[in-house]
Amino acid sequence: MPGGRTKFSNAWLSAVDSNGQRLSSWCRKGVDDYHAYCRFCDSEFLCDNSGKAQILQHARKAKHVQAVKPARDESQGKLFVLQSQPSAGISNRCDLPEHRRSSSGQLSIINYKNASLQAEVIWLAKLASCNFSFRSVDNLGNTFKAMFPDSKIASSFSMGRSRASYVIGEGLGPHCTQIIVDDVKKSELPFCLHFDETSTTQVKKQMDLTFRYWSPTHNEVWINFYTSLFFGHAEGEKVANRIFQTRIVTQERTLLGERTIVGLRSVKDALKFYDPENLRPEKFALTDGLLTAVRSAHMHHRQRLDEEEAEKKRKEVDEKLKAEEEERRKRDQEKLRKETRSLRDKGERLDKKEQEAMDEMQTANELLSEGTCKLQAALSSGSKVDSQGAKVACLMIETAKSNQAKAKRKLEAVREKQKEVNINNQKLLEKALPADVSAVPLKKRKSK
Repeated sequence: MPGGRTKFSNAWLSAVDSNGQRLSSWCRKGVDDYHAYCRFCDSEFLCDNSGKAQILQHARKAKHVQAVKPARDESQGKLFVLQSQPSAGISNRCDLPEHRRSSSGQLSIINYKNASLQAEVIWLAKLASCNFSFRSVDNLGNTFKAMFPDSKIASSFSMGRSRASYVIGEGLGPHCTQIIVDDVKKSELPFCLHFDETSTTQVKKQMDLTFRYWSPTHNEVWINFYTSLFFGHAEGEKVANRIFQTRIVTQERTLLGERTIVGLRSVKDALKFYDPENLRPEKFALTDGLLTAVRSAHMHHRQRLDEEEAEKKRKEVDEKLKAEEEERRKRDQEKLRKETRSLRDKGERLDKKEQEAMDEMQTANELLSEGTCKLQAALSSGSKVDSQGAKVACLMIETAKSNQAKAKRKLEAVREKQKEVNINNQKLLEKALPADVSAVPLKKRKSK
């Protein structure tokens, strides 16, 4: 345990987990010495603390137990596993008959789910070798069921364009690439890495890499496709860096569409590897590793479908919330317009009352002026005071002052209300959109 951390050890893989499976059947070293990789869960986890105990603990997790159920289900029949000939480096090849008689003459049962998986691999190999389109596999399962109504394998076969793309890009492609890489390593001789660069219809640089090496499997010089690299603006240094960064033991981190392109080429070259003369899909080696890779691709496809469904629901919720928000905004706008109209009407009424109060004030001032003049005339009429005139003048002055006071109070009350209207108008202006305000303009009152 250097540095206080435990490194992954292949010696742990002989242990048996709580599910009755050897660790070697599903576990391998991860991205570095401190991680382990689970084939069933398609995930990496740390094992740098207690080592093997952490791996056994992972095997007890609910997600892992659920993932290995199909492999542990004893109620299903088992696939016939035939030992292949000791050549081409292929082992555990799986046959596809629907039944076979044992030595006792009894019919043996197959796991039809796995047999359907193998049929799927063979058909996708045919798709790659004959350049079929992905659209051609839409509802292919229904076609096979109609063609072979008595076949249990056909009844469980399912395929569509998106699933085909995932299986080739995520499962068959990387597996076939690894077959070629293993053959290159097995030769233990120098090899050439060829590259051919071109531009795609998307104006992206595509560079195909191929191996030229001595194949111990075929006992001759062999040229096989390895991968394709995709660039934007590609300079010489960038191209060189991408080539040197492409590790044989590292999966390509490209987009699904690019992985599918690489996968199609890899599957086609793998068929050449197994059947150089006729490229027959049935010659494709259906190994346990290949089926595990396809199951992993199925899992990724299901995850993608779940993500798309979740994204669809999220968009529906967002659209609903957006519609509700738009409806609320419209209601607020209408309410704002009504309030604006109400304030405008109220302001106009107050302006009229203000004018009335000012007119009353003007009338009272005129009456006061007239009464004052009459009083002065009555008092200056010589030796004899016009008492009657003075009395009338005093009454006029008293009435005028009373009317002045009333008009003043009325004017003050009106202007106080006008201030409230102006304050409310300002509040509406602050929360209103410019379009809403321009739709119902407020009357600007001149200060008096």
